[in-house]
Amino acid sequence: MNFTIDVKWDEETERWCASNDELPVAADSNSYDALIEKVKVIAYEMLEDNHNGAKANLFFVSGRVEALS
Repeated sequence: MNFTIDVKWDEETERWCASNDELPVAADSNSYDALIEKVKVIAYEMLEDNHNGAKANLFFVSGRVEALS
C-alpha cells in the first residue's frame, strides 16, 4: 500500500502540518524532521487499526523551500 502525506508550512501557527485522509493521519510540529517521525508513528498505529497491519510506503509531498544566501 502507498500513501501520499501532504505536508505544508502554516504561516499563521508557524508549524509544519501533515495529513492524509485515506490512512487517516493528521499531525503538526515546529520541526519538519520531527513531523516526519511523528507521522510514521501515527501511520503505524493506523495501519494496525484500519488496514489489518498491512505494510505501506509513505510518500511525503511538501512545499519545503530552502533559501541559499
